[in-house]
Amino acid sequence: MKTWEMTNSILEQIYYNSSDFISIELGIQTVNPLHIIGLSRQLDVEKLSVLRRKIEENGWQNIEPQGISLIKLPDQSYIVNAGGNHRAFLCNEFGIDNIQAQVTAFIPRNELNDNQLAEIMAYQETIDRLYIKNQTETNDRKRLRILNNITKIESKYRTYLNKVYQDIHKCRGTRT
Repeated sequence: MKTWEMTNSILEQIYYNSSDFISIELGIQTVNPLHIIGLSRQLDVEKLSVLRRKIEENGWQNIEPQGISLIKLPDQSYIVNAGGNHRAFLCNEFGIDNIQAQVTAFIPRNELNDNQLAEIMAYQETIDRLYIKNQTETNDRKRLRILNNITKIESKYRTYLNKVYQDIHKCRGTRT
């Protein structure tokens, strides 16, 4: 029987200071449930029983992968961030090979070069400035243009962070 750790305990061991890391949304990814080592809360026995019965009757249904929220750790294992505790537990119990889940990772700031840090800061400052501008704008058309601009910049920022994350893992020689 697998022994589960609690997400908070694992994060306390790894991430001493959250300002030392930049969060990155990797999106929906295929994950081997055997690599999920931590749960974010205690399991509800009744909910577990209901889900277990559904899996036994219908097989594994990965209908809402965004509902399984995982954090990818530097050692390539995962912990449940928010939702999906019961599903992670049952996937392991049933020996399911892979699932789809929403994955977040962290980039250690000390692994970034000065140019990367400057680029990240520029994106963050631009996005923050536009959000403030949007809050004070009274013209609905201008607010819509600002929101569209925010969406475009946030998309470019996510793409940039994904590239940085991939580059870091290539240098480490690890799979992403």
